[in-house]
Parts: sequence; C-alpha cells; structure tokens
Amino acid sequence: ALRLYSTANSIRRRKRLYKAIAVIDMRGLGMAHTKSQFVKLVKTMYALFGWHYPESVAKLYVINAPWVFRTAWAGVKMWLHPITSSKLAVVGSD
Repeated sequence: ALRLYSTANSIRRRKRLYKAIAVIDMRGLGMAHTKSQFVKLVKTMYALFGWHYPESVAKLYVINAPWVFRTAWAGVKMWLHPITSSKLAVVGSD
C-alpha cells in the first residue's frame, strides 16, 4: 500500500518521492524484548526493509526511549558516519 501511494504521489507531483520519516515508540520496552526470538525478528525486519528500501529513511525518531537506550545510543553514534547519525533522533519520555 505504501509503495502504491508513493508511486501515485510521485506521478502527481512529477518528481520522485521516496524518503520516509519513521517514529518508533519504545514505551513498554523491557528485558523480555531482549530474548533471542524477539531480537531475531527485529533483525530480520530491518534487513528486509534495508534490502527493499535502501536509503529511504530521511529521519527516524525514537520516542519514550528508556535511559539505557539513550545512553547506549550516545556511545554508539560516535562510531557512525555523521550523515547516518543525524538521521536518528532519540527522545526520552520527558
């Protein structure tokens, strides 16, 4: 459905539109979500999305991120390319 909408919108505007803004709400995320079955599902989902829609995310907002995630992101983002890290905004619950 998203691909059809995007294609129709691109035709209507006479220019290719393919970037998306995504929002991930981490409210309720807990230790149960670190089990291997859930992690495997998330990795598979992101691999498929990355394969079929490379470079299609303009901005990714992570909201209600627990402090553990925000702390981990602060450490990880320094190892990423600045363009990549600028696409992700992590916001706590406050």
